[in-house]
This record gives sequence, C-alpha cells and structure tokens, in this order.
Amino acid sequence: MAQFMSSVERLSIKASDKVGTLVMRFKPVTPVTPPPGSPLLLFDELPRMAGAVPELWRQQGDILREYGRAFVNAPDVAIELPTGTGKTIVGLLIADWRRRHGEQVVYACPTRQLAHQVAGVAKQEGIPVVTLVDSWKSWSAVDRSQYESSDAVAVATYNTVFNSSPKIGSPGTLLFDDAHSGEQYVADSWSVTVDRFELPAVWDALIEVLTPAMDGMFLQRIQDKNGDINFRSDVRLIVPGGLSRRVARGNFTPGLPRNGT
Repeated sequence: MAQFMSSVERLSIKASDKVGTLVMRFKPVTPVTPPPGSPLLLFDELPRMAGAVPELWRQQGDILREYGRAFVNAPDVAIELPTGTGKTIVGLLIADWRRRHGEQVVYACPTRQLAHQVAGVAKQEGIPVVTLVDSWKSWSAVDRSQYESSDAVAVATYNTVFNSSPKIGSPGTLLFDDAHSGEQYVADSWSVTVDRFELPAVWDALIEVLTPAMDGMFLQRIQDKNGDINFRSDVRLIVPGGLSRRVARGNFTPGLPRNGT
C-alpha cells in the first residue's frame, strides 16, 4: 500500500508492521503558456536582455503581420529585406513562434561565424537557441536534446542541413538566412561531376542522352577535345522532361556505355 503526500515530495511505503519513508524530489512542472496568436505578438512577450531591440521597425512589423495573416500555412515563403533592416529578428521571431507550437525548427546560416552571430542576437532577445555547427559528433547532448524536444531553436549552417547524412532529423520548419548564398551548398551536395578524360565511356554515354537537349554550337564545342579552354566555364540548363521520355522509349540506358561495360 502506498500513500502519496499532498506535497508530492514524500512517498510513504507500508509493509507489514513496518513503515519506511522514501523521500523523492520531483522537478517542478512549469505551466505551459499558450503561444501568442502571431510572431508579431510574440515580440512583446520575450524576456529581452539589456541591449536588445527595444521595438520593431515598421517594415519588420508589416512583414510579421502579413506572415501571420496569410502565410502561416504556406509550405514555402520568401522574405526579402535590404541589408541592415532587421531580417534576422523577423526570422528569429517566426522560428521561435513555430517552435512554441511544438515544431523542431532550424535557422540555417551560410557560415559558422554568422551562425554564432545569430545565436547571440537570439539569446539577447530572449529566444532559446542552441548552436549546432561543425561535425554532429561535437554537438552537446544537452543542446541536441533541447532542439529535438522543441525546447530551443537550432542555429546551424547550410552544411549541417545539406550533406549526405544530415543529423537534424526532420524539422518542421527550416529558415535560411541569406538564402541566395545557399545555392553553392545545395549544388555541391546534389551534383555529379564526370571528367571526360578520366571516365571517357561515361562521358560519351552522357553526351548521347543529352544531345537532344543541346543546341548545335554548344554540342560541337563540348565534343571538341581540343576546344577553347575558356569554354570550360560555360553552363547550360537542360530540362529533363524530353530526356526522360527518350529513356522511357528505350532509346538509351543511363549509366551504361555503348560497349555495355
């Protein structure tokens, strides 16, 4: 027979004629406060430190208001502001607001330096964040747990997100600071490079399947092994629609050179 004391700090256990007392300390449960109705309203509730932004600029308030009105459920949203007009605060408010709704949230920056700067701004504004940069093996177990339990926003780099084996799970929201800077990170992770001299058979196979999508002059230049060295930096966008139809008709087997080796 067990009796719990009203203080929830002491558990009395009675066995036969002997009474033993086991004292157990429970972590106080902090009441869960419902998140405010929008990221704009969240700003007034943050426990900001000295030196934090005292109030939002008009353009910040307008963007947050419009986001809360029309874009909360949009799968992809782009926000554009000139440098120095407060886009970091806007992004952090959206990140923390969505975190308070139970989502895992990652705020990604192009470099480690920027990630640490953003984390510093967030802490000054009273937004709980953890910094997950470099190798995942170096991440603090406590920091990772706070992110995974939605107790803090993870501030990371693009490399943390775009790699062959990301360790950030499946966040509900990803925010990209300076999104235009992420093109190279994405391209590096999802690109295949074939050297015509190291893998000539694969090169010839690729040229065969891509030929219908290339104009004559470009194709002539790319097939010329002694062509202009300056042409090597030229780039063409090839739409895969027609190529997939050709493969479906059986005209080409991707990845297999003509000799079948």
